[in-house]
Amino acid sequence: MKLLTQFINKMDNKFDLKINLKGIKHNPNGLSTGIIYFEYSTEYFPRKDWNDFLDVILNWWMEELVLNLKLKKNKFDFQFMDGSYKLEMDFNSADICHINALSNDIKVFEKVIDMKLESFLVSFSRAIRELIEFYEESKYRNEETEKLIENFQKLNCLVNSR
Repeated sequence: MKLLTQFINKMDNKFDLKINLKGIKHNPNGLSTGIIYFEYSTEYFPRKDWNDFLDVILNWWMEELVLNLKLKKNKFDFQFMDGSYKLEMDFNSADICHINALSNDIKVFEKVIDMKLESFLVSFSRAIRELIEFYEESKYRNEETEKLIENFQKLNCLVNSR
């Protein structure tokens, strides 16, 4: 059974950030909310219909990635703003990623998957780029979106230099 689990984890190793561009709402304070979650196979965290402050948490997450990549650390924490959800990802040198999904500091699930950090960064960057393109097409700009673009450029420079 253990070999089967290892085989499945190697075959199904996409752990993606998903942002639903169709349902984005802009509140009067200039903050965007929308559906955002992480997907692994048929599992979703926090939930497939999770609604949160997109620009705020994505800026937090990119700042986390940029800081830790500069420090040559391969451990990242992604905190959601609404609710008490957090995703911890730890990539080791053997291209194995340890993922802990937490709610109120209690583990919801734990995964160990065969995934390169670079693969995750490319997937993560793609989701952010699609959001930025959506904002540009809809001519939506504010302080948070400007910060999002700036953080995306910093992350892209680091990813491309790896």
